[in-house]
Amino acid sequence: MPYTTEQGYSELAEMASRTLSPTDERTGEVIQGDPYVALGGSPLHEIPHYYESESSAMQDGWVECERCGNLTHHEHSYRHLEVHGYSYCSPSCAHADGYYTCEQCGDWYHEDDEVEVDGNCYCSASCAHEAGYAECDRCGGWYDEDDGTEVCDEVWCEDCADEHSHVCGECNARYPDNQMHYYEDDECWYCDDCYEEVPRRGTLHEYGWTPALTFYTEDGPWRGDSEKQPIFLGVELETDGGRQRSKYVGELSQIDGFDEHFWMTRDSSLDNGVEITGHPMTLAYHVSLLDMYDEISSVASENGFRSHDGGRCGLHIHVNRRAFGRDKRVQDAGGYKLMRLMQRFEHQFTVFSRRTDNHWCSYKTYGDYQLKDELKASRRNKDEAGPLQMAARMAENERSHAQCVNFEHRSTFEIRIFRGTLKWTTYFACLGLVDGMCRTVMAHGSTWVESVSWYDLMDEVKRRCDSPYASECLADYLHGKGLC
Repeated sequence: MPYTTEQGYSELAEMASRTLSPTDERTGEVIQGDPYVALGGSPLHEIPHYYESESSAMQDGWVECERCGNLTHHEHSYRHLEVHGYSYCSPSCAHADGYYTCEQCGDWYHEDDEVEVDGNCYCSASCAHEAGYAECDRCGGWYDEDDGTEVCDEVWCEDCADEHSHVCGECNARYPDNQMHYYEDDECWYCDDCYEEVPRRGTLHEYGWTPALTFYTEDGPWRGDSEKQPIFLGVELETDGGRQRSKYVGELSQIDGFDEHFWMTRDSSLDNGVEITGHPMTLAYHVSLLDMYDEISSVASENGFRSHDGGRCGLHIHVNRRAFGRDKRVQDAGGYKLMRLMQRFEHQFTVFSRRTDNHWCSYKTYGDYQLKDELKASRRNKDEAGPLQMAARMAENERSHAQCVNFEHRSTFEIRIFRGTLKWTTYFACLGLVDGMCRTVMAHGSTWVESVSWYDLMDEVKRRCDSPYASECLADYLHGKGLC
């Protein structure tokens, strides 16, 4: 360390004189003979300290390192450490004896008392808690407190919760496996209380399960094989929000005729969802089931299940492709015209659907209005881009499940725009809209589809709707939404 100040030169002079005739730091007497003990200080005390012997140095406050035997002073040495009553000359010597500093509070601790969590070391459980960790009530292991899972009145780590507990399919609470029962009929786990108290009379199938379909008309099950089928509407009505799902499913199954016309599946996109799916029926046959729909609404209400107020619940309506004809190109043309009308009037259909977010039913309007220019070109040159070619192109390219008209099903077009509802006038307004839209696009070509106004379209849809009751529901609904 350079000495450039006046004080520095003074210290150098003192060092020289003391080295030539050293005096004992403790007694002040000149040290006679050789050797003598010279102890250096910290960088802030560069002048060595001299003692006649180590014992003399230790009497003046110098201590021997517990590990290596080096002498350090609590005032003159920055390396001096006092750890649990032991003196060390450096952290490395303390570490060699098993002492470390806590990553939370900085205090020294012995490795026998160490609490290690995710590679971090703490002196005690309290410091680990202050650092944001908690102990699993089941295995005693440590985990990030934000990752804990409530199991009954305890909090478990994620691994224990996944491996040794289940969520009750009825009350939606999580319990240890020794308090759970697996019910084979609906492939679900239930807690002790729910397993004993909840009747399980109905079957809740896994998502995607489909029975052999029955097609219903006003004259009963349809068995025709004509070139063109009637328009059959299959519904998927999502419900959610209730707690005792098994009780809800059981009571729905007890409704007279319910199991003949509907089945129920889980809906993983909802919290405790039950999706009510119907066999394909004509619109008039749907209307004939009004009393059954009223019972469905009552059971849902009594069990706390909602659809519109469920937040994320939807109403999806399937239309059979064969209603448009046997030829796939003709079917695709029908789906194409439905899609184009919805794209042209996206704002009106969004208002109609009662949705504020079209994430689950994209209209895919970006860039699609160029199809209108292609349609104009097709009038000039029929070989360039006629309606059938454009329909085939849309059917080939539009493979997104989450769009307003889903083309992915082999036998149906799925209309996905509607928010769920248990208000049956709104429900039949939606069914009437789809039925009337299908009949309208069958009666008109692509040029009409690209030029008709919203009001003329709705007049045509109401006129062609196959049920006077549904048509009346549709007219009232449009008026209430300011869409007519």
